[in-house]
Amino acid sequence: MGRFRIARTMTRDPQRQPIWSDRLLADPHAAPDKAERLRMLFDLVAPRYDLANAVISLGLSEYARFRLVRRIRRLCPRPHRVLDLCCGPATLSKVLARTFPHANVVGADFSFRMLQTARRRTLPPNHRLAAADAMALPFANRSFDLVTCAYGLRNFADLDRGLREIGRVLKPGGRLVALDFQIPRNRLFRPIFTFYFRRVLPLVGGLLTGSLGSGAYHYLPSSVANWHSRDFLLECLRKAGFHETRCRTVGPDVMVLLTGAKPPG
Repeated sequence: MGRFRIARTMTRDPQRQPIWSDRLLADPHAAPDKAERLRMLFDLVAPRYDLANAVISLGLSEYARFRLVRRIRRLCPRPHRVLDLCCGPATLSKVLARTFPHANVVGADFSFRMLQTARRRTLPPNHRLAAADAMALPFANRSFDLVTCAYGLRNFADLDRGLREIGRVLKPGGRLVALDFQIPRNRLFRPIFTFYFRRVLPLVGGLLTGSLGSGAYHYLPSSVANWHSRDFLLECLRKAGFHETRCRTVGPDVMVLLTGAKPPG
């Protein structure tokens, strides 16, 4: 698998001019240059991304990975080729490579600094990295038995197009397993979650990653608040050609695990 360099086309200094302004954060999914802003965001926070995730999720991110891998074991117990899309610093794809030592695991991301961070780590021999944009994946049709995407679908510039690309690179009968945040449905828990997500998380995440003033960790709660419902996401999966679609709650109703299969034949 070749490596692909993705050039950065925006040069904004996040300390002088925020990547995500208050105006854009009203609905970040509507930003016409959402992809480039996210590329800058992830380049900025890459070196301490995992630390920030562990702290701001109060340990839930590790539990969510456990649940995701457990679900994969049931749906696709012996994958031969695995694509971890939006892999970041390869935290999940390393776990997948060790869980399935017989599989060829590719961690793909469009953030150059995320991939740099991943390359500095000791990766299993069956794990490789590739720079790739989810809107136009540099892989052949029917290449993978399994595609995973943790906290990535919400960041797609075009969800329908991204899901079609995932379907294209999956083999018939292949599986998609995606994980992301969702606003809790529990009315008693929702105000607590909202206060933490909007008031505490941006400050802690910004301090840990040195990204205060960039809007980086204000993007997360805003993008979740403006994201689609569980039912809508399932409908998007079906529209993209997936079947056996399911949505499961992870943890205290703040994350969901989406799964779907490409039809056989």
